[in-house]
Amino acid sequence: MANDLTADVLVKGGVPQDIIRAFGFPVSPQFASNDVPKIEAPVQGQDLKILYVINCGKRKAGVLLDRLADLPNVRLTITVGKDPELKTELMSRAEDYTDRVNVIGWTNQMPELMRSHHLVISKAGGATVQETIAAQCPMIVNQIIPGQEEGNAKLIEDLDIGAIAEGSKEVVNVVERAVAHDAKIWRQWKENLRKASQPEAAFRIAELVLNNGESGAGERSASRKVIASRRLSGTGAARTAVRERSRMLLCDFHIHSNYSDGALTVPEIIDFYGKLDFDCICITDHLADPGRVMGKLARLTNFTLSPNQIDEYFEVIERERKRAWRRYGMLVMTGIEFNKDGLTKTSSAHLLGVDLKGPIDPELSLTETIHEIHTQSGLAVASHPHIMKSEWGKNTLYLWQNQDTYAPMIDAWEIANRNNIFTPIGLKNLRFIANSDFHKPKHIYSWKTLLHCEKDPDAIKECITLNKQVAITLFRKEHNECFTERAFKEREEIPFNGPPFPVAVPNQTAIASVN
Repeated sequence: MANDLTADVLVKGGVPQDIIRAFGFPVSPQFASNDVPKIEAPVQGQDLKILYVINCGKRKAGVLLDRLADLPNVRLTITVGKDPELKTELMSRAEDYTDRVNVIGWTNQMPELMRSHHLVISKAGGATVQETIAAQCPMIVNQIIPGQEEGNAKLIEDLDIGAIAEGSKEVVNVVERAVAHDAKIWRQWKENLRKASQPEAAFRIAELVLNNGESGAGERSASRKVIASRRLSGTGAARTAVRERSRMLLCDFHIHSNYSDGALTVPEIIDFYGKLDFDCICITDHLADPGRVMGKLARLTNFTLSPNQIDEYFEVIERERKRAWRRYGMLVMTGIEFNKDGLTKTSSAHLLGVDLKGPIDPELSLTETIHEIHTQSGLAVASHPHIMKSEWGKNTLYLWQNQDTYAPMIDAWEIANRNNIFTPIGLKNLRFIANSDFHKPKHIYSWKTLLHCEKDPDAIKECITLNKQVAITLFRKEHNECFTERAFKEREEIPFNGPPFPVAVPNQTAIASVN
């Protein structure tokens, strides 16, 4: 059960008490992490950090922003989800408070945000209410949708862990009362939350299922061994075992999440590619140059990385990188697609930074950007440098038309992107890779890179820069069965020393490097 109140209802309804467990509401394990420092009580004269989560009631959001920003020492973080119009409106409205108001779009950092703010303001959604309890962050409910949300709001009142305040003026009044008199009310809410919070509920429920499932003891033991082996796969011993023999690696180095204009979250991308037995991927969300007209326009939408979410972007991918290795044995790299868009196709360039260790200033020139990528031991890849014939989108020809300048600096060119193939790159003997430019699940069926090297980041980058034993292949539905550990073992005896290399799956094409 989510809490003792729910358990009491079940007991009164006739459910035996000895089979009821009030483990808490299962939320993301990130709410149980110790990575976020404990937030201190708000003291007069110091910052009061408020998180305003907008799910609906958007029409009056600007009014509440103004009222909250007028409060002294308030630092306000506003999340608007996938609503570029609202984001644009609130960013414009917050221009006079840019040092204290941060407007962001969609984020999967809600556990960190809730745990690092003094108050959350949002509607009484079931998940939101339970997450604030897990985060031990007092909540002010500013909207209640009739029905189940009435019960969620009542839970806030019954546990005395926040307040209901419909209307902007009333919300501000509650905020002021909560922090008055040395934050007396806020401290009481926080203490009640400490008693009610069960952020490890998901772990406890999983443990109960494992210990009391319908499977026999032998099956449970086997399941635990599988789980243990997955955990151990991230250790040095397992990495060494993976590197003992090299084989063809299935790779995609051009993938967009919903941090820019992709459809999937970073965790969803990890599971999507992991279940398809990919060996290495790089997530490369768009980052526009704000010094250019197109970059200024892009900043007002959710189609590119927001400057104030870049640190979060690196943190999330790093966390998911570890999970991908543990669960799927898949390497995950952090990347960025630097958008240098001009008004014409010949003045526009897109450059992939692959395996980056930290942010790079998007206003740097292309030459400076490439230098910074190499400083981080990353790869600089020219993205779709030719006319895109099969896909809609802006063409980016600047790098190709200035290849005499940039070819010596660039580590590889996309010889194939999505369903387009650019034969002049091969004719000029330039180093190449192939990528899906993934934005949505159907894009998985497109060109990919095959590398014959160890499953190790440095080995992969070296293979690309040397451009030896590099091949490209069209990934099709039949690939799901082709690229499995069993299939690789069956083909171990097939050498890969140069062209041509046949991929033993119907409707597949491979082009091997001739270097």
